[in-house]
Amino acid sequence: MNPERKRLTLVLIIAAVAVVSAVLFFILRDGRDVPSHLIATVAWNPHSTADDMIRALAPGMEAQLTIQNIPGANGARGLNAVYAAARDGENILSTSLSAFVTAEAMGFAESPRQNWTGWLCAFAPAIVVVATDSSFATLDDLTAALRQSPGALRCANSGFGTISFTAAELFRTKTDFEFEHISHAGSSPAINALLNGDADFAILTSTEITHALRSGEIRALAAFTESDFAIWDGDREISIPSANLLPFGEFYGIFIPANTPQNSLNVIESQIQAAAESETFAIFIRERGLAPFTPSKTQNTTHIENFCYHVCEILQTAGFLPILP
Repeated sequence: MNPERKRLTLVLIIAAVAVVSAVLFFILRDGRDVPSHLIATVAWNPHSTADDMIRALAPGMEAQLTIQNIPGANGARGLNAVYAAARDGENILSTSLSAFVTAEAMGFAESPRQNWTGWLCAFAPAIVVVATDSSFATLDDLTAALRQSPGALRCANSGFGTISFTAAELFRTKTDFEFEHISHAGSSPAINALLNGDADFAILTSTEITHALRSGEIRALAAFTESDFAIWDGDREISIPSANLLPFGEFYGIFIPANTPQNSLNVIESQIQAAAESETFAIFIRERGLAPFTPSKTQNTTHIENFCYHVCEILQTAGFLPILP
């Protein structure tokens, strides 16, 4: 074989190897074993619900997770860090769904919520609670008092613009009851206001009331759910009737920029779905007073947009948002 033919044959062999390697690469990229490593950014402090959630999911995921906390600016610092990262399918965000609304509304977010894809894993419904020694035994008792004395009763929430605040505004608009709405710097001060007699009732999420409810300091009158809700205290079920209002509360999930390659999105979804069915995650759900939510990009997309729209609408009506994003 002459040198020219040898050179041509070598070039063809190298080209064939490159083509086969590229095909194998893309086949493997569609496999369940890719990516093998994920960087999970939590937009909140350690031991927050979003932080505990990703740590409960981690053992059930095939990929190895490196978890980092980047809190601040109402969740926007972590959100912006993940959005600025490479679109290699290895950077995911663990946060609350409402953080996308408030971070964008306050001008902290560098990308609108429509630029994200998410998988919802847990739901913390808003719950109407009172002190244990309150004269209100049921939600009907409370609404009767609200009807009889418009504007006289005091409602505590965990902070202006929070889901607790938004749920109280939803309760006001859906029932037409007037009450004094008092915002506190967190759920603990709101619960203390109940215990000290500085508030007549509070509307907080299930994760915010779990400890006080289990200890017997407060009682739950109703949950913003489609059907009755329950919080477990060991083997004891604390049943909470539905408020028969729009299901509302805080959602927690895993999010990633929407323009991440589709094969990476498919792999991440399959791993999250498997982890959400694990015993470790079931224990987390029960201990934190949450309800499980099926993580599906297809099913969750409409739900995410509807939730964000309702939160914007409620906050705009309350004067928290000047315009509807």
